[in-house]
Amino acid sequence: RTKAEIERARKRAETSRRRFLLVTHRMTPEQYDELLAFQEGTCYICRRAKGIRRNLQVDHDHNIARTHCMREHAHELSCPDCWRGLLCARCNSMLGHLRDDPHAFRRAMEYLTHPPAQEWIDIQECHR
Repeated sequence: RTKAEIERARKRAETSRRRFLLVTHRMTPEQYDELLAFQEGTCYICRRAKGIRRNLQVDHDHNIARTHCMREHAHELSCPDCWRGLLCARCNSMLGHLRDDPHAFRRAMEYLTHPPAQEWIDIQECHR
Protein backbone atom coordinates (compact mmCIF):
# COMPACT_ATOMS: atom_id res chain seq x y z
CA ARG A 1 0.00 0.00 0.00
CA THR A 2 1.16 3.49 -0.73
CA LYS A 3 1.52 6.21 1.89
CA ALA A 4 -1.51 7.95 0.39
CA GLU A 5 -3.63 4.79 0.69
CA ILE A 6 -2.51 4.29 4.27
CA GLU A 7 -3.36 7.90 5.10
CA ARG A 8 -6.82 7.59 3.48
CA ALA A 9 -7.48 4.40 5.45
CA ARG A 10 -6.37 6.12 8.68
CA LYS A 11 -8.70 9.06 8.00
CA ARG A 12 -11.63 6.72 7.24
CA ALA A 13 -10.99 4.84 10.48
CA GLU A 14 -10.87 8.09 12.47
CA THR A 15 -14.09 9.32 10.85
CA SER A 16 -15.75 5.99 11.64
CA ARG A 17 -14.52 6.16 15.27
CA ARG A 18 -15.82 9.72 15.67
CA ARG A 19 -19.23 8.73 14.29
CA PHE A 20 -19.39 5.62 16.50
CA LEU A 21 -18.59 7.62 19.65
CA LEU A 22 -21.17 10.28 18.81
CA VAL A 23 -23.97 7.95 17.71
CA THR A 24 -23.48 5.18 20.25
CA HIS A 25 -22.28 7.10 23.31
CA ARG A 26 -23.03 10.76 22.62
CA MET A 27 -19.34 11.35 23.32
CA THR A 28 -16.93 13.48 21.36
CA PRO A 29 -13.39 12.25 20.66
CA GLU A 30 -12.19 15.14 22.83
CA GLN A 31 -14.32 13.92 25.75
CA TYR A 32 -12.96 10.40 25.21
CA ASP A 33 -9.38 11.69 25.25
CA GLU A 34 -10.03 13.76 28.39
CA LEU A 35 -11.59 10.80 30.19
CA LEU A 36 -8.68 8.60 29.12
CA ALA A 37 -6.22 11.18 30.50
CA PHE A 38 -8.27 11.36 33.73
CA GLN A 39 -7.87 7.56 34.00
CA GLU A 40 -4.12 8.01 33.52
CA GLY A 41 -4.25 6.52 30.02
CA THR A 42 -5.26 3.00 31.03
CA CYS A 43 -8.22 0.70 31.51
CA TYR A 44 -9.69 1.71 34.85
CA ILE A 45 -9.88 -1.85 36.18
CA CYS A 46 -6.76 -3.74 35.05
CA ARG A 47 -4.52 -0.66 34.62
CA ARG A 48 -2.62 -2.57 31.92
CA ALA A 49 -4.45 -1.89 28.68
CA LYS A 50 -3.63 1.49 27.22
CA GLY A 51 -5.84 1.40 24.13
CA ILE A 52 -2.88 1.32 21.75
CA ARG A 53 -3.91 -1.65 19.59
CA ARG A 54 -7.61 -1.29 20.26
CA ASN A 55 -9.35 1.73 21.71
CA LEU A 56 -10.67 1.26 25.20
CA GLN A 57 -14.41 0.76 25.32
CA VAL A 58 -16.85 3.26 26.77
CA ASP A 59 -18.49 1.37 29.61
CA HIS A 60 -21.96 2.47 30.62
CA ASP A 61 -24.54 1.36 33.13
CA HIS A 62 -27.23 -0.51 31.21
CA ASN A 63 -29.58 -0.43 34.19
CA ILE A 64 -29.47 3.37 34.37
CA ALA A 65 -29.89 3.57 30.60
CA ARG A 66 -32.87 1.22 30.81
CA THR A 67 -34.67 2.65 33.83
CA HIS A 68 -33.46 6.04 35.02
CA CYS A 69 -31.87 7.90 32.15
CA MET A 70 -33.59 11.18 31.43
CA ARG A 71 -32.17 11.24 27.92
CA GLU A 72 -34.46 8.77 26.19
CA HIS A 73 -32.33 6.19 24.37
CA ALA A 74 -32.07 2.42 24.01
CA HIS A 75 -30.18 0.67 26.82
CA GLU A 76 -27.41 -0.49 24.47
CA LEU A 77 -26.65 3.17 23.76
CA SER A 78 -25.32 5.61 26.30
CA CYS A 79 -25.02 9.27 27.18
CA PRO A 80 -23.08 11.26 29.79
CA ASP A 81 -25.64 10.26 32.44
CA CYS A 82 -24.85 6.56 31.83
CA TRP A 83 -21.06 6.59 31.32
CA ARG A 84 -18.93 4.85 33.91
CA GLY A 85 -15.47 4.92 32.35
CA LEU A 86 -13.14 3.41 29.77
CA LEU A 87 -12.31 -0.28 29.94
CA CYS A 88 -10.42 -2.80 27.86
CA ALA A 89 -12.54 -5.44 26.15
CA ARG A 90 -11.63 -8.10 28.73
CA CYS A 91 -12.58 -6.01 31.75
CA ASN A 92 -15.77 -4.78 30.07
CA SER A 93 -16.72 -8.39 29.24
CA MET A 94 -15.98 -9.41 32.83
CA LEU A 95 -18.45 -6.81 34.11
CA GLY A 96 -21.06 -8.07 31.68
CA HIS A 97 -20.40 -11.70 32.54
CA LEU A 98 -20.91 -11.00 36.25
CA ARG A 99 -23.96 -8.86 35.36
CA ASP A 100 -22.55 -5.83 37.21
CA ASP A 101 -23.26 -7.64 40.50
CA PRO A 102 -21.07 -6.21 43.31
CA HIS A 103 -21.67 -9.35 45.38
CA ALA A 104 -20.17 -11.51 42.63
CA PHE A 105 -17.08 -9.29 42.62
CA ARG A 106 -16.77 -9.58 46.41
CA ARG A 107 -16.97 -13.37 46.07
CA ALA A 108 -14.30 -13.24 43.37
CA MET A 109 -12.04 -11.23 45.70
CA GLU A 110 -12.66 -13.73 48.50
CA TYR A 111 -11.95 -16.58 46.10
CA LEU A 112 -8.61 -15.07 45.05
CA THR A 113 -7.47 -14.31 48.61
CA HIS A 114 -8.86 -17.47 50.25
CA PRO A 115 -9.12 -20.26 47.65
CA PRO A 116 -11.63 -22.89 48.82
CA ALA A 117 -9.49 -25.77 47.56
CA GLN A 118 -6.66 -24.72 49.87
CA GLU A 119 -9.00 -24.60 52.85
CA TRP A 120 -10.41 -28.00 51.88
CA ILE A 121 -6.87 -29.46 51.67
CA ASP A 122 -6.04 -28.06 55.10
CA ILE A 123 -9.18 -29.70 56.54
CA GLN A 124 -8.33 -33.01 54.88
CA GLU A 125 -4.83 -32.93 56.37
CA CYS A 126 -6.21 -32.26 59.83
CA HIS A 127 -8.35 -35.41 59.62
CA ARG A 128 -5.40 -37.67 58.87
